[in-house]
Amino acid sequence: MFIELGGKNRKIRFDYNALADLEQGLGQPIQKYFADVSNIGFNFLRILVWAGLKSSDPGLTIQRAGMLINQALEEGMDLDTLTRTFLEALHENRAFKGTSTEKNVPAE
Repeated sequence: MFIELGGKNRKIRFDYNALADLEQGLGQPIQKYFADVSNIGFNFLRILVWAGLKSSDPGLTIQRAGMLINQALEEGMDLDTLTRTFLEALHENRAFKGTSTEKNVPAE
């Protein structure tokens, strides 16, 4: 998934390191945030943007991610769109695919 931020088309990618960094930055599992999007704060969004972009921009800092958010807002993007774009990219990550509580049934 891609997003236009800071005058560049940027790839959003949540690899395993990004997921671990995101959880470390938040101090709790990220699945909690899928349940209630309205409960997301500024710090969460800044860490989410940083984690999602850092694999394609390894020098990106959390502060620079905040500056990209600010620039996007100044250019007319709304926080809801920005947040939903990154959450969608996070949700589409393969780490979250097939994480149901169903037990594997052996083949007959």
